[in-house]
Amino acid sequence: MAAKATTEQPDLLRKMSFLAFSDADDGSHAPISGLSLVVLEGRLSWVRRLREQADAAGVPFTDFIAEMTGDTYAEQLDRMKTTPEPALDYYGVALFG
Repeated sequence: MAAKATTEQPDLLRKMSFLAFSDADDGSHAPISGLSLVVLEGRLSWVRRLREQADAAGVPFTDFIAEMTGDTYAEQLDRMKTTPEPALDYYGVALFG
């Protein structure tokens, strides 16, 4: 989402408050927003509709889909290219706005 904001809506990136969180071993965990998050649970159809509405409204988002997990990234990309949108298994959608 940070990369998307950087290229598509640079003025929005500052408002997202992305920070580098460091652990006790000086490991960096970034980018993580310093803003509070709200997590809601819903049915697959609700998550799909939320994504569609965010896209239509121009709300920055990223989605998490079952087809993006497991195997190698090349196999994940192939799986996504061969799966029509109505068949995608959405895990969730992250929105900012």
